[in-house]
Amino acid sequence: VTISEILFGKHSQDRISQVKEDDFLMVFEGVDRYIVNKSTMLMGVSLVNLLTEHSGAFTSKGEVRRLIKSRAISINKVKYSEDDILTSDNLLHNKYFLIQKGKKKYIIISVE
Repeated sequence: VTISEILFGKHSQDRISQVKEDDFLMVFEGVDRYIVNKSTMLMGVSLVNLLTEHSGAFTSKGEVRRLIKSRAISINKVKYSEDDILTSDNLLHNKYFLIQKGKKKYIIISVE
């Protein structure tokens, strides 16, 4: 599995979990990174709250809701609704969320 297949290919949500952690971090070196406390994930967290109050990746819940409704945000290459709850089961390598906004903007949220 090549990194370009994952970033730009179809069915990439199935393949992204196959990428080694070192390769994942190398490819996304330089993108914005945010940290979320591991305890936040124990009970699960809504996508909107994860992206705003828990990580600070976005400042406006309204903006996040609009982006989700327009299908402009994906988490680990999967589209979610604003009502979905994310848990540690959704993490890549038990530590990361790869957020994609639009086609080219990536953000990493590390759960530590």
